[in-house]
Amino acid sequence: VYRFRWNVGWRQAEEEIKEGLLTHDMFECFAGVPDSGIAYIHGCCARVVKEALVKGVEPDSIVRILPEQAYDKNRYVGRTFIARPGKREEMLSRKLIPIGSTIKGKIVYDWDDTSIRGNTQRRKNMALRMAGAREIHNRFDRLLL
Repeated sequence: VYRFRWNVGWRQAEEEIKEGLLTHDMFECFAGVPDSGIAYIHGCCARVVKEALVKGVEPDSIVRILPEQAYDKNRYVGRTFIARPGKREEMLSRKLIPIGSTIKGKIVYDWDDTSIRGNTQRRKNMALRMAGAREIHNRFDRLLL
């Protein structure tokens, strides 16, 4: 499963590079939402690093492309999609906690494989903004659509 998601991240980054939506210097933080978004962002970053190396970018600049841990995942919250409506919102607010020291003042490229449902996207973006993200660019696996 990890390798499949990694390959999808690589292929989608390739498409975004061709479309001009992704370059080595567009974003300051590459973040995958735990747990499944991590594999996607690893593949994506590997493709962006390859592109940067081909273009002769200095190694010091490539460090910006490495994936970062932008969230702490509270594994004790449980499964939020089966919770009753009132309890669900409370659980969601405690499930993913943005790490301010990682994202403060940065342009964040955020990969979340659950974004397709959109259940937590608005709340997650608000939490990223409150933690100091300057801009948020959400991605999900569009190649499987």
